[in-house]
Amino acid sequence: MDIIDRLNSADIGGVIGHIHAGDTVLSAPISPGKIGIPIYAGVNPLAAVVEKGIEVSTYPVSSMMDYREMNKIF
Repeated sequence: MDIIDRLNSADIGGVIGHIHAGDTVLSAPISPGKIGIPIYAGVNPLAAVVEKGIEVSTYPVSSMMDYREMNKIF
């Protein structure tokens, strides 16, 4: 079972993929030894991850964008 399946089975939805160290996700670089997990449902679902004792760092969107300017990515 991959990490996305594990997240979905734990009712942590909104995950749109995972990116390994050395790559970027939504223009954010991923540090060695880490993975990036972009989610489109906000950062609230990550509270369950923290409650399980897993340390996370979140970088929520810091700017607003007109919905009409957005492109479908998946």
